[in-house]
Amino acid sequence: MKTNRSSSIAKKNMRKKGATGDRPEQLLVKEILEYHVTGTVTTEVKLKGLEATDALDFTGEKTPRIDIVLELKGFPIFLIRVNGPSHDPDKREKYDRAQKIFLESQKISYRVIDVSYVRHEILFERNRRKLTKYELYHVLDLLRSEFLMYGIRFSLSRTVEWIENSKHKE
Repeated sequence: MKTNRSSSIAKKNMRKKGATGDRPEQLLVKEILEYHVTGTVTTEVKLKGLEATDALDFTGEKTPRIDIVLELKGFPIFLIRVNGPSHDPDKREKYDRAQKIFLESQKISYRVIDVSYVRHEILFERNRRKLTKYELYHVLDLLRSEFLMYGIRFSLSRTVEWIENSKHKE
């Protein structure tokens, strides 16, 4: 069973730098989206106006804080959850699935995209260290493939500029 080591390292690094919200892997996803997708990218968004259903209630104290919100013209609002490793994967999976159903059933048209440790392990290496150029390209390719399933196309015309200017490159 995998431990939550990656997440605890991220929190430790955040505290050292005085940060309280965004995590390194979350900031990397945000940076990639800002360079490769035309839209509005916001982090650490507490959703408002959610309505409980008979079966699910993630309102009030349980209102989710979304890692990244991506707004594109002509698309639903994309809620991107960057999920690190869990010490109790079965419980976490059930919770995440219920929350996704709840969010996607709201009157506002939301689509939830999960960027998980299981499928994007290299992304979470950013918690320990900066990434090489090759690793950054690999993360970009993984995310590009994942987001394409939701109809989100990445413009790769700025990839070289992004790699050279990335705050996540060693």
